[in-house]
Amino acid sequence: MHPYDTLDRQWRAALGHAGQTNASDANARQTRIRRRLRTSTLATCVVVGGFLVSAVGASAQVFQVVGTCADGICGLNIRNGPGFSNYAKIGGLYDGNAVNVICQTRGQLVTPGKTAATRVWDQIVPAGSYVTDAYISTPGRASGTFSLPRCPPTASIGSPGNGGAYNQGQVVGTSFSCSEALGEGDNIQSCADTHGGAGSSGTLDTSTAGAHTYTVTATSTDGATGSASISYSVRGTPQAKINTPAEGGHFLLGSSVPTHFECIEGAGGPGIQSCTDSNGASGGAGTLDTGTAGPHTYTVTANSADGASGVASIGYTVAAAKVSCTGNAGRISYTPGVTGVATVQIAKVRGTLSGCAGGSFTSAKYSATVKTTAAVSCETLAIAPGAQATGPLIVKWSPKAKGVPAESTGTLTLAATEAAGVPLSGLLESGQFTPSDIAGAISQTFAKAANCGLSIKAKPVKPLKAATFTGSLISLY
Repeated sequence: MHPYDTLDRQWRAALGHAGQTNASDANARQTRIRRRLRTSTLATCVVVGGFLVSAVGASAQVFQVVGTCADGICGLNIRNGPGFSNYAKIGGLYDGNAVNVICQTRGQLVTPGKTAATRVWDQIVPAGSYVTDAYISTPGRASGTFSLPRCPPTASIGSPGNGGAYNQGQVVGTSFSCSEALGEGDNIQSCADTHGGAGSSGTLDTSTAGAHTYTVTATSTDGATGSASISYSVRGTPQAKINTPAEGGHFLLGSSVPTHFECIEGAGGPGIQSCTDSNGASGGAGTLDTGTAGPHTYTVTANSADGASGVASIGYTVAAAKVSCTGNAGRISYTPGVTGVATVQIAKVRGTLSGCAGGSFTSAKYSATVKTTAAVSCETLAIAPGAQATGPLIVKWSPKAKGVPAESTGTLTLAATEAAGVPLSGLLESGQFTPSDIAGAISQTFAKAANCGLSIKAKPVKPLKAATFTGSLISLY
């Protein structure tokens, strides 16, 4: 039995006994009980005091119970809602007790004997507990009006739960609801989330990796708001990357064209489970399918251990040779030159094709000015296939055919590297033997490459500015 119930019965008995005995005895008995009421109340506060302190939010304000004994009732019921007819009693308070008021709401009319009638009820700590404002020392007690913030509407998120982790781009549905504060009727104007959802459902934002917060806000017609939030994280999508060959390459039917690829796990992911290409190769290296002529697509897929995947693809063309040249040699000059600091390079290429068969020429001289698509350093030179360089190409055929221009123009693509057998490709777009694709392989040799990036007696070695090259079979197709 709650101690307030027992003392309340004793108090009422004392009041009844006062009509049957003399006034001095009745008053003495009431005084003894009043002391016991205060003692009991203080004891109860000590028991729950730790909870009250921890539950008082920054917006709660401390007031006192006043005037109950002046109205002859000496006690104030705590209810689980703003009224005494439809809500259960869950505790009690007495004059002088401190209460932590969270907010105010409208409720059942209370008509005290010594102060103004009021429909204002105070929600107190712990949340969900209510007392009439008629006996609380708030500024509005005498007027029976709101003097503290009104209790806001509430929002709740049914799903998903707090702390979830999802893949980037994953569709995650949410469910939520909003309700008006007790006593304020049905005045919800909107119930919306932070990702465009409204009513009772929406989706999480999984477009970017990292930590996120999802919030639902309830808004009343008078502008009062309440919200609920959950935190969640988004794992980044794994990334597949094809380093070589580049997009749009042209290759000879049946030729061997190596590929280099990699897979990178997305932020927060559990790790790459597999990294494979469309021909079944793994481990970062494979070959293109050049078994049939025509357009092709080469794909690499990164699979994360959580099932997420990322894909990278390039398109390329395979064709049969029209003309082949067995020899290819020349020189390349680099500007500003290769050092230990990575820098984009401009390279001038001059070469000679020899031993050509299948066409009206036996040899050709060519020149091109190409620019690397990425910065090149001494370290880059040792990497196969190196940084790709592309630019305009001019080819002069020998012997010159009568009645036709001696030149063809187009583009040339090669790599800045010392690796052997690096693919060379190009496209002839105007002049003789056009349109034609070029395919072959070259090996570059840099003079004094062993000193690249070093310093001798604190003086940096000069940049590598030139290389010679030789090549294997060059084909036009």
